[in-house]
Amino acid sequence: MEEGDCRSRPGPGATGRLPRSGRTGRIGSDSLRGERDWPARRIEPGRWEVRPVFRSSLALAVTVTVASLLALGEAARAQVPAPAPAAVQWRPDYHAALQEAAETGKPVFLDLGFEGCAPCHRMDVETFRDPNVVATLNRLFVPVRLDGTAPANAGLVRSLRVWGYPTLVILDPEGRVVTRTMGFLDAGQTQALLAKGIKGMRR
Repeated sequence: MEEGDCRSRPGPGATGRLPRSGRTGRIGSDSLRGERDWPARRIEPGRWEVRPVFRSSLALAVTVTVASLLALGEAARAQVPAPAPAAVQWRPDYHAALQEAAETGKPVFLDLGFEGCAPCHRMDVETFRDPNVVATLNRLFVPVRLDGTAPANAGLVRSLRVWGYPTLVILDPEGRVVTRTMGFLDAGQTQALLAKGIKGMRR
């Protein structure tokens, strides 16, 4: 036999032929063991039925797969960032806001504060992020936010007799004061102020 040939070499006294099986021409029972271990059994030619033990295993596999897919879906949704909360659409220009109010018939909501005002900041992070307050201001008012300490707003501050912050003023489209208040308001108090402003506009 040439080098590299992996065929078995006959041992001493061997004829070089494979021994015969006791059952010539038939596959041994170990090879056929067969249909008992198959996941399906043959009912009749061309028809098969999944064995109960394999049926249970298949159902379990399907259940685990579905659960895994649902878990993946939940994980994917958890990774999607939540939408940013709605914000008040503040106008930066008082005179432009009055013009918009005249065109739409909405009252002006004026928020006067300044950078270092603690109650102003608290209203900004609490009250003016309340969904109901945000929705009411954006839908029924023309909201304006101004720095009461800015020189450009000194005339307005004097005319409105502002002496503390935050000062919240509701005006009609002609610039006449409907109602006003000073100091921190929570969401409920702000909604009450807005309702009073709407009522005052209807008189």
